[in-house]
Amino acid sequence: NTTGYVLRGGIYQTFGQYENAIQDFKKVLKLNPDFASIYLILGTVYSRLTEFDKAIDMFSVHITSNPESATAYNNRAWAKLHIGHYYDALQDSREAIDRDSENAFFRGTQGTANCLLNEYDKAINDFTRAIAISDKTQIHEIELAVTYYKSGNVDGAIKTWKQALSDIFVSPTEIQEKYHFPPPFYEAMQELEKLANDS
Repeated sequence: NTTGYVLRGGIYQTFGQYENAIQDFKKVLKLNPDFASIYLILGTVYSRLTEFDKAIDMFSVHITSNPESATAYNNRAWAKLHIGHYYDALQDSREAIDRDSENAFFRGTQGTANCLLNEYDKAINDFTRAIAISDKTQIHEIELAVTYYKSGNVDGAIKTWKQALSDIFVSPTEIQEKYHFPPPFYEAMQELEKLANDS
């Protein structure tokens, strides 16, 4: 019964039992290979396991059968950022935004790609737009601060970092546990936190 496997796999996924979730979701595909949304879910689970090549494959299969899936393009872009394919990630993030231009997280993904491509002005525009359209601005303010830091604007970075954390403090470790930034971006975040603490 596909419904049972989907439900149980979802429960496993919620509780971080990703290997069990994968087994159940693969059983769904054996019973119903055309269950397209399972590929999107599997891609997300593989991303959580940092198996980014497998995640990219799953998102690609989903896109083949659902070419208008903005989420699949965005998630594939995020996985590509983790394996250093920044330009390809940028292309996927643009596809996501073409399909849903008011999604702040899609803007954040594009901004991260631009930042890692050293296109800082474009990244700043992306994160500024994300802040404008998001009801959860803190993460995008943090992304903006990291971009200022990577671009050499240390004063702007420290000011934006402190502003982002003025209401609710979160450490880079907590941010990373929730959002799973690509290593170069996370490393810059850690460096910025140390500078901000020392200022």
